[in-house]
Amino acid sequence: GTTETGASGSFTATTVGIHTNAGGAVQLDVPGTLTINNDINTDGSFAQISSAGTGSVSITSPRSISTTSDAVSFASPVTLNGAGTNTTIDTRVGGGTGGDITFQSTLNATTAAPNAETLTLNAGTGGNILFTGAVGSGTRLGAINITNANNVTESAGITAASLTQAAGQGTTNFNGAVNTNTATGVNLTGNAQTVNAGITTTGNGIVTFSNAGLLTLNADIAADGAVTQNGAGVVRINTDRTITTTADAVGFATNVTLNKTGGTGLLTINTTSGNAAGANITFSSKLDGTT
Repeated sequence: GTTETGASGSFTATTVGIHTNAGGAVQLDVPGTLTINNDINTDGSFAQISSAGTGSVSITSPRSISTTSDAVSFASPVTLNGAGTNTTIDTRVGGGTGGDITFQSTLNATTAAPNAETLTLNAGTGGNILFTGAVGSGTRLGAINITNANNVTESAGITAASLTQAAGQGTTNFNGAVNTNTATGVNLTGNAQTVNAGITTTGNGIVTFSNAGLLTLNADIAADGAVTQNGAGVVRINTDRTITTTADAVGFATNVTLNKTGGTGLLTINTTSGNAAGANITFSSKLDGTT
């Protein structure tokens, strides 16, 4: 394995990158700025820590960080640097089940839209993805693409061009507000999905839930495109709740249950936001209440 500890200053991984085999892990403890200018491929875990509590990370993209079903974690604020390019973190190289990907602090782009840096994450079927700090609150990220994960949890909000999850086995939890500004919007495919803070899309952004398990809406949705639930799982909407679009359809494919958790127990769906002409609202299966 590789361990780098700096008493002061910064550390730059350049030129040849870092490669380990035989289960070798990489741990970088830098009190200044860790700059990643080349790819990192490990046969063990990769961890950026900051014993001093003062570090930061700059990832110059295009960049790849990969492990063989071992965790990747960043303790300090991370900035992606490389206009219009992508950083990929993949923990299931070699066909394993994957490992956790964790951002314990903030995550930001450097370049303003439409050339903001993008991010692709693959934790496999066995790894979880965790965003503890705010994502894109300083500078909005470009597209965030989650290829696969067990659980996905964000705790402090995501601001990005778009957010797409292609597969998930556990639960996707949004505990902070999600904001996107392109037509791709928010497009989630997985098992259980829980929205605990608002989703807002602009730029004709859609919102799509392809849920195999339970979809729980505990927050409002304000979309500039269609809002669609098309998974096999059922839907629970905890009211009072509002779903709005700008003349774009709202549709639910499976059973919907309204669950009064406060207020008057009212669900409001409005497809005329911004004085739009309106669009269809469709419940293709049962619609029930709990009280």
